Amino acid sequence: MESALGIRGDKDDRILNRSAAKCAAAAVMKARLDPATERILLSMLGSPKTPSEVSRIQGIPVSIVWQKVRWLETVGLLRETLSFVDSSGSVRTYFGTTLPVDEVEEEEIALPE
Repeated sequence: MESALGIRGDKDDRILNRSAAKCAAAAVMKARLDPATERILLSMLGSPKTPSEVSRIQGIPVSIVWQKVRWLETVGLLRETLSFVDSSGSVRTYFGTTLPVDEVEEEEIALPE
């Protein structure tokens, strides 16, 4: 049987594939991001990076990266993970995603009856 979100359970609808649940939740909360913002977010998904590093990796001007990072931080998709003064006296600020990363291929969870 299929739930209101289009998630299919097993025969008696008590077991649900967790990956399907996450995909359905992502579809419900889907945000429209422009290509540059999407590339910035994906760059920081693996590990925190500075806006300068993202600029070099993605070829996006650093001022645009900073604008988009501040916006992503405001909406809760990025957070500042580390900030320090390096040996040259410059402040280095690292940002990382707040998105959950699914490391499990498939896991079944029991739904309440």
